[in-house]
Amino acid sequence: MIFGMFNEFGAMNSGPVFGAFQSSLDKAGVPWTKNINMCNVAVIWSVLWNGRMARNKEVWDHCKANNKPIIVLEVGGLQRNQSWKVAIDGINREAYFGEGSKSSVNNWLRNASKFRQKKFDLDLQPWRETANNKYILICTQHNKSHQWRSMPPVDQWLEEQIKQIRKHTNRDIKIRPHPRSPIDPSTIRQLNFNYKNVDLQYPKRYQQTYDEFDFDAALDGAHCVISHSSNPGLQAVVAGVPVFVGKESLAYDVSNKDYSRIENLHKPDRLIWFNNLLYTEYFIDEIADGLPLVRLLPRLEKLVLAQNT
Repeated sequence: MIFGMFNEFGAMNSGPVFGAFQSSLDKAGVPWTKNINMCNVAVIWSVLWNGRMARNKEVWDHCKANNKPIIVLEVGGLQRNQSWKVAIDGINREAYFGEGSKSSVNNWLRNASKFRQKKFDLDLQPWRETANNKYILICTQHNKSHQWRSMPPVDQWLEEQIKQIRKHTNRDIKIRPHPRSPIDPSTIRQLNFNYKNVDLQYPKRYQQTYDEFDFDAALDGAHCVISHSSNPGLQAVVAGVPVFVGKESLAYDVSNKDYSRIENLHKPDRLIWFNNLLYTEYFIDEIADGLPLVRLLPRLEKLVLAQNT
């Protein structure tokens, strides 16, 4: 098995993550190359085909055409810019992160999850009582992301969500765009004209950070969060705020599915989901030590073997 490392198409903050993953390959004695034709597993940054990451689409298309698995590295949603997603063929529910558990009484899972929670310094917060919170928060995504493929233009998606929401509630609606994919204010004005009490909430980047934003503060007044498949969905669930998300979202299994329940929100048990979520992201030292590589290698070996049969 030969890995292809394509760090030159990574985001500005991707260098240490690529370096850690390359170190894990070196420690395991696994060869790697920069030649796409010589590898049978590719390693890329994100599935956002934009800016310096746009050329990752060429790597992705080559691998898909030749049945080569792709390891995707990406910013995590649990400890942003400290923990990082590592998965096969994506970054959300479509991707493979390693075998999870289906039982909350599994002793290994219970002990392992305690370690992971301590590592992340993260607790699963109780479901919040959000009935008195004023607004519904809709988080959009970058339209050049692979996650948004086969989706309508963002403004059309927004209107369809709001149209359905307005059948069941008159709560205020705040639209929070992706930090690097703004929404035309005229779109918001038209939505507000058509559906009333629709406003724009701009993400605010914390000073002296690369890309950390005030999402936690936005949750404080939210009755629920609506997202297609990006990090706000899982971040909201961990914080105890109910969500509506698409089937591709990592939060789908603990989400609401029908806007008719928007005033009577479903708040399921999240323990198994949370325990498994803690194994979708890793810290730099864990990546360098090979923890995600070990979890993914059995699946990679099967996929590479299938290339030759």
